[in-house]
Amino acid sequence: MEEPKKALVLYYSRTGNCRAVAQAIGETLQCPMQEIKDLKNRAGFWGFISGMIDIRKKPITEIAPKTVDLSPYDRIYLGSPIWGMRFAPAITTVLNTFDFKSKKVVLFAVATGKFKQAQLEAYGKSLSEKGAQVAGTFVLKTRKKTSAQLLQEAKAVLKTSLIKP
Repeated sequence: MEEPKKALVLYYSRTGNCRAVAQAIGETLQCPMQEIKDLKNRAGFWGFISGMIDIRKKPITEIAPKTVDLSPYDRIYLGSPIWGMRFAPAITTVLNTFDFKSKKVVLFAVATGKFKQAQLEAYGKSLSEKGAQVAGTFVLKTRKKTSAQLLQEAKAVLKTSLIKP
């Protein structure tokens, strides 16, 4: 008998918006979550500014944990806020250093402004080239929304889309 498929939610959140979406996924799918911490101080206005500079000049950063054992999981939900039309440095680091080979990956993002679907597709292509299968993508707009509203929107996306396990 085949073992049930297991999912994991990996995410980075500077303000809590991406955490709310990750929580919705974890609750809906009843799966564990693993927050990725950026070891560079990204708090407050200057943290935001340094993040915007880093995403353009040096999109890799020190993270904790440095790695996560993905072997027990079939599906990975990978989430990031959007900074300057790109994933945050912590998730860019994850994309470049973690082994997603033979995993189904769902990319999700939160954005206050515009975000081009083509950029999300570029991240998906990069994962595919490393042996992962991109099983879906979605972006939630966060402007003027509470964490509770984001949680409800994320649950609705999961219930109505093809990105369920």
